[in-house]
Order: sequence, then C-alpha cells, then structure tokens
Amino acid sequence: GKRNDGARTGIRIRQFLTSGEARFAYIDRATDPVFHLTLDPLVVALRDLDLSLPGKEARFRARGTGSRYASGDIRGRLRTTVDGFDLALTIDVKGADLPQASPYVTLREPFIVTEGRGDNYTELTVDNRVLGGKAKLLLSGLELESSTGGRLFEAVDPANFPMRTALALLKDSQGNISVEIPLQMNTRSRDYDFVDGFQRAFVKTVTAAGTAAANLPGKTVERTLRLLEDTVSLLPGVDATRYGPIAFAAGSEALMARPLVYLDQLAERMTRYPTLELSLCGRATEADREALAAPRADIDALFDEAAAGIYPTFGANRAGLVALAALRVQRVRGYLEAMHGIPATRLAVCDAELDDAPAAVPRVELRVKTPARRGLFGLLP
Repeated sequence: GKRNDGARTGIRIRQFLTSGEARFAYIDRATDPVFHLTLDPLVVALRDLDLSLPGKEARFRARGTGSRYASGDIRGRLRTTVDGFDLALTIDVKGADLPQASPYVTLREPFIVTEGRGDNYTELTVDNRVLGGKAKLLLSGLELESSTGGRLFEAVDPANFPMRTALALLKDSQGNISVEIPLQMNTRSRDYDFVDGFQRAFVKTVTAAGTAAANLPGKTVERTLRLLEDTVSLLPGVDATRYGPIAFAAGSEALMARPLVYLDQLAERMTRYPTLELSLCGRATEADREALAAPRADIDALFDEAAAGIYPTFGANRAGLVALAALRVQRVRGYLEAMHGIPATRLAVCDAELDDAPAAVPRVELRVKTPARRGLFGLLP
C-alpha cells in the first residue's frame, strides 16, 4: 500500500486469497532442519489487514493437505498495537506423519521418530509480546530409534526418567499417547525461539507425567521400554466379519492419527491375505449436523471462495450430510489405494447414510465382503 504521512506503515489489505503448493522449513541454529512440511494444496484467506494505525484487527484462515494425508487448519485474528501486534491463533492438525514432519522429538535426546502419526490442537495468544496457550497432542503408533547407533539408554534411574521411558509409560493399551502441553514464552527475549520453546515444554510435560505414572520398581520400568518398540495390533482376528470403524471429527472428512495407524495395519493384513475384501459404509451423525450448522465468521465465507473446487463445503441438511459421509469413504479408500496399493476392486462402497442415534460417532464402517482364506487347515497364511 501507499505510505501515509505520519503513519508507521501504509500496508492495507482489504482481502487476500491464494491457493497452491507451499513448502515450510524450520532450520535450527545448529543448521539441522527440525521441521519441514510440504502442503499441496494450501489455501489462504485474509481480511482487513491494516498496519497504519493501532487497534485495527485482521482475520485469517489457512488450510493445507500434506503428501501423506495429513491436514492442517489454522485460523486467527491479529490486532495491531503501538509497538507490534497481539495475536489469537488456533491450529488444528490431523494425521501428521511424524517422521516426515519432525523426526526429532527433541535435539537433547539420542533418538529420532521412525513411525507414528499425530493430532495437534493448539490455542495460542500473544498479548503485549507474551505468548501463552496450550497444545493438546495425541501420538499414535509412535516408534523410536537410536540416533547414535547404540543402545538408547543403558540403565533407568526411577528418580530421573529420560524421555523415551516417559513416553513408554504414557502409552495406553492401544499404543496412543495423549498429553496437554502448557506454553508460556516472552517474545521480547533475545533467546526466543518458538520451536525450541515448544520442544522444551514438551519434554518437561512428558517427563513429569511419566515420572508421576512410574511408581514402579526399576525392573518393571525397564520392561515398559519395550512398549515403545512393540507395535500394538488394533485389528480383530483374521476370521472377523466386521472390523472396527474409522472415526472422524464432527463435520470433517480429514483422517486423524489413530485411524491412519489402524488403516496401515489393515492394509498389511489385506496384503497378506489377498482374498480379503471389504465394504466401506460412510455414516454421518447428529454431531455432524451441529458442527455444520454452527455460526460461521466472515473469514470462513471468504475462505470458501478461495477454496472453491479444492475443499468442499457441506450444508447441515440431509443432502450435505450424506455427501460428507460419502467423501469420508473416498478418503479411506483413496488412502488404502494410494499409500498401500490395495486395489479398488477389493474395497466396495455402500450407500452413505445418516445415523440418528444420539451418541453415534461420525465414521466409516468396515464390513467383510469376502473373508481371508488361510491355508493348511487354517494354521498358515
């Protein structure tokens, strides 16, 4: 924009829309890439940015899709102040591929992430240069490997648990780790670095939670380390007539961390048993209707304009809910086909339906169309 007399800057943007491929990278001071991500597509909408005077408020929203079916939705508002800006931001990431996005849980521990998916819902504010908020993380199918080539830890001190031990202790029976991380940083500090600060908070929270859960003798703690190395099977028996459903967030067609790990295991079984064929049945629920009927901000309407033909929108009526349920089936089918080579001929599609039960979960049901056949009296694959 054109600079006005007496103004700090004359930048004004009434609205801005764009879409395309985007690449992000965070480079650590030690020159190692700690975070790298490609989104294709990325859609961005911005409204009412005005940096000429303090007190002006802008709103923005961005949504992107990763190469391995991860998705992210960011929305927030930015208000100019006399010496900078205040910010309110929400980040909703589903199904992040952990080794691809950020293999280093922390640079201060001798391991890297080799497998796993993650969901992350973060709320942040920056007020008078002080950053605060919380991040809710769910890690599924997490597997770690030594980055030094040796044993990760020779011994375990129950009074001072390293990260790997704490992570093992926090795994539930299905191999998931759920943790909420408080965030507090001063952006004025010379040492301010958001990624480094996030990693520090993550380590502190996880080790504290692991220590609290570890009132166990040392020998038992050593055994829990194996939990982090053993893949937890989420599948029913080979002779099952129905598999567990693929759950979705209300109003969303994005695949989440736990379902993606489940689908990876399912694909392994379908590869091992080529006779196994499934029917995929999409189900929308009252929770979907409520999510789609929620009031929408002006920035959402602008985002829909930018995302036309890229990200679909759904009404809260029957037609919209059925379309959402059908798209969820496409997402599941597409993942199994694109990421694991399961042919579409083995993944039949049922008619999408509404489930009016009060506690029904948005989902894709998996029904066995043709069971797996095992050789030699069922003793061998």
